[in-house]
Amino acid sequence: MAADTERLRAIRYRDAFGHTWDGRGASPQWIVQATSAGQSLEHFVVERPQVEASDKLTRVERCDDPFAGTRLASIKSEGVEAA
Repeated sequence: MAADTERLRAIRYRDAFGHTWDGRGASPQWIVQATSAGQSLEHFVVERPQVEASDKLTRVERCDDPFAGTRLASIKSEGVEAA
């Protein structure tokens, strides 16, 4: 199972038919044919999903918050919940 996950992470190029390539070693035939026909290699790049900043927010413990107990601690920011 770990090998399958690693293989999926390694995929850098994919075509519409599901052929994949990790970018290592000799180019597979489908890449050679597509680039010979004038298609750019960048066309086949697999986009990695970007993690949004709101997903990265972590909870701040009150003892580590330098503004705990002050007015600044009670102001709510957009997208951030006050504890």
